[in-house]
Amino acid sequence: MITRTVHSLEAQQIIKDALAANSVEMHIDSQGSEHFVTYSVTLEAGQVAYSAYRASRGGKTHDGKPLPVALPADLLSAWGSFAAAVMTGCGVDQAYQRYLTERSGLAVAGGAAPDWNELRNTKPDIAAAWADAANALTPAP
Repeated sequence: MITRTVHSLEAQQIIKDALAANSVEMHIDSQGSEHFVTYSVTLEAGQVAYSAYRASRGGKTHDGKPLPVALPADLLSAWGSFAAAVMTGCGVDQAYQRYLTERSGLAVAGGAAPDWNELRNTKPDIAAAWADAANALTPAP
């Protein structure tokens, strides 16, 4: 086992990279003689949804390749459309359609992406990951 000290700027960068965050801010609170460190993290809603999707898929694509932690700009935009739809009350099926519209109906690999019904019927594990992505954006009751 190796022990190393991580200073605040490095810790912030590690958190930022791990969560694909836009920014990380450290806060130090004092309660009596004790000090507590917390971090505020700013994330794109599309990245939050994608991260939940990625976690649901075990970090792998449908064919076993690794999913990246951070999204490239073109995919972040599509995931942002998905997230915006969910946050305005659309169901996962409608939000997925917004994602497809942003992607011009194309899957990441370049071929035609399945519509929601086809996805649910032929790849229920992937449809479930999309549902997990939507749930990540929905506040708990």
